[in-house]
Amino acid sequence: MIRREQWRTCQRGTERPRCQTPTGVWHRWVSGTPRHMAQPHRCAHGAVESAPPYVSPLPTAASTGGDVGRAMRVIHAGEAYHLTARGSNRAVVFADDDDRQRFVMRLGATAQRYEWSCLGYCLMGNHIHLIARGPDGSIPLGMRDLLGGHARHFNSRHARTGHVFGGRFHHVHIADQRQMIATLRYVALNPVRAGLVQRPEQWPWSSYASLMNGIIHPGTVDAHAVLALVAREDVGPWAARKRLADQVEAGIDEALAAARIAGA
Repeated sequence: MIRREQWRTCQRGTERPRCQTPTGVWHRWVSGTPRHMAQPHRCAHGAVESAPPYVSPLPTAASTGGDVGRAMRVIHAGEAYHLTARGSNRAVVFADDDDRQRFVMRLGATAQRYEWSCLGYCLMGNHIHLIARGPDGSIPLGMRDLLGGHARHFNSRHARTGHVFGGRFHHVHIADQRQMIATLRYVALNPVRAGLVQRPEQWPWSSYASLMNGIIHPGTVDAHAVLALVAREDVGPWAARKRLADQVEAGIDEALAAARIAGA
């Protein structure tokens, strides 16, 4: 059971005898599991309202290391986001393939626990890319468990201490299908731009390679949702994969050129 406090607007504040607070003032709420976060909730005054977008708690000196000027994070339920996290001081977050394999397994477990629809991922040396959407509040909570769990395992396995990731994860809202396809292409081509491989499906630590090879660890990729972006439902799975490959490979020449420039 996951329990957390939020502040939400009481829309019926003036209609209840026990609640004298005007409509629009924030009240404290307590939520249950992510599955119920989008259902109506009741505040201490008896007013009922459907859950609004998740708003991260106000930062404190303890949670930010003394920096309390950060803006609150607003993440909308059911909307897709491009999520990135980098190593502290751009140091590696994966020392070898065993670290990456453990992260993929943890990603699958996290996606299932928090009811994510994971649309893409790519594990690089010093950073990660994820594309996901989920119920209200599930993205920040899931990323906390995913990154925190990996950091603890990484430090324990490699006999090190200190931060693994540098600060909070970064998120970009994906507004429409065109932006989603561009983001999928960008994430899939990351290893090509870095000069690690010549083709995106050759990098085994990405959702694109998993989709192309047909070997998907449970929870890590919502294959149906990804393929539905590029093909109708009546198109077979391999034909849909071919259309996804066409979309990704539209940017492969640019990615190879960037790799050549970086290696010059």
